Amino acid sequence: RAQGGEYAIRDAKIVTVTGATIPKGSVLIRDGRIVAFGERVAVPVSAKVIDGRGLSVYPGLIDSGTYLGLSEVGSVQETRDTTELGDFNSNAKAIVAVNPHSELIPVARANGVTTVITSPRGRLVSGQAALINLDGWTWQEMAVRPAVAMVMEYPRLSGGGGRFGGFQQAQGGDLLRQQAQRQVEALKKKLEEAQAYAQAKEARAKDSSIPYRSTDLVLEALIPVIKGEMPVLMGATSAAEIRGAIEIADKFKLRLIISGADEAD
Repeated sequence: RAQGGEYAIRDAKIVTVTGATIPKGSVLIRDGRIVAFGERVAVPVSAKVIDGRGLSVYPGLIDSGTYLGLSEVGSVQETRDTTELGDFNSNAKAIVAVNPHSELIPVARANGVTTVITSPRGRLVSGQAALINLDGWTWQEMAVRPAVAMVMEYPRLSGGGGRFGGFQQAQGGDLLRQQAQRQVEALKKKLEEAQAYAQAKEARAKDSSIPYRSTDLVLEALIPVIKGEMPVLMGATSAAEIRGAIEIADKFKLRLIISGADEAD
């Protein structure tokens, strides 16, 4: 979180990542931003000096796949706020559910993670992921990008089956595949509805004689997605699921980011 004033970390080992490591140097920070670093940095008299001898300074780590701040104790439902009811929750925003006082946040920060993308999950369209800094008293202070991506889940095409012979396993697998295919079609239909909804809004804006269409919050939230303004973070594990996710992205011109991708090779 950006703080006013000047700070200087002196005589620390500086791991630049993109360049050579500086065995002993200084980092000058002004109003929350690094303005200079190196072996010879002019430190203003007004700067608060932090002794970095024996310490290492390196950029904060970014975790791009977590639900930090949305879940506290996995086995206690009351502390989990990751999943809404229904398959389509594009209007749900993870940022407003982030708990700044989560005990897990200082633990992550102490291990060098300073920024995360925290995401809802568990539905075909789970909602909007947020990019947050792990410092702040409120979610407003923590927010870097309140809505950084739309989180979707490609239906699982594998798994399931019984434990009493090949017939039961095959039968169970067929049922799961059929269910997954129905979900794929439902997802495509929802994206088609979002396209039509956006076109109707644009037409109405140009011609007031066109009948007004009532606001649909789910479709409204999908407009930046189908316009390519907001990327889609889609969970897909198997090779078939990855291919299916790419097919949907190509069809609707989505800015696709695959999450998981166990069989990407």
